[in-house]
Amino acid sequence: MDRFNESQFDRWWFGPTQDAASGRVVPFVGAGVSIDLPTDLPSAADLTQALMYHLLEQRVANELLGTFARHHDVLGRPMPRLEALLSEGFLQAVECHL
Repeated sequence: MDRFNESQFDRWWFGPTQDAASGRVVPFVGAGVSIDLPTDLPSAADLTQALMYHLLEQRVANELLGTFARHHDVLGRPMPRLEALLSEGFLQAVECHL
């Protein structure tokens, strides 16, 4: 038995046989998988904060972040959801072009 056929998982993953799932590998990875090199992309929190400062006046973004920080126990998160900011940014872009 070679080193890749030491468990049932290894036989499925590295084995020579073809089965119904052949060619349909779906990786399950965490949200931070793209933070490290070579992609070096920002985390969701960094992206959210940068978008806040892009869409809002600095005073408003600071106040919003401060509010989330002070009421984390109620709001359940340290900042607004990225999806909400993206939606707001999209609406602002549409309004600018009307």
